[in-house]
Parts: sequence; structure tokens; C-alpha cells
Amino acid sequence: MLKDPPPSDLDAVLRVIDIAAENNARPTDILSFLNCAARERLTLSKQALKIDGNPESSLVYGATRKRWDAARLKAEARLLSVLAKSLVVTASKR
Repeated sequence: MLKDPPPSDLDAVLRVIDIAAENNARPTDILSFLNCAARERLTLSKQALKIDGNPESSLVYGATRKRWDAARLKAEARLLSVLAKSLVVTASKR
């Protein structure tokens, strides 16, 4: 489960790590999975910022949608990175 690429849906990523933790997966495997999911979202956010046409035209639906996607993906990446860091702290206290 953790060896597969992370799902693109944030809720699915959170469900996978929850199931993995419940099934006593190694914290390092969960950490690796979270870091991979965060990296994928950062890459996708950079791709989403590649706007065709006039970047100053923020009222154009396509440009606005791409900016929204980029912001959402960056926020998801940050959340997953914070979760990964908290996992490291928790694991080190055991």
C-alpha cells in the first residue's frame, strides 16, 4: 500500500496513512509516503502555474483555475510535509 504512488486526492492520502498506521506500518515507510506525496504536489503546483496566454489576465477562467490549482497543491504539499515532520518527532520520542 505504501509502496504504490500516492493518490492524487488528499483525502485518499490521509486515509492510506491512517490505515497504514493502524496496521503497524513502519514510521519510516509512512514518512517516505508522505514526503513523496508532498513532492508530487509541489511538482504539480509548478506545472499548474504554466499559464498560456496573458498572465496578467486573471479574470480569464483558465488562468484563474490554474492559479487556484497551484495554490491548493502548494497548501496540500505543506500539510503533508508538516505531517511528515510531526511523525519524525513522534517516532523519536518512542
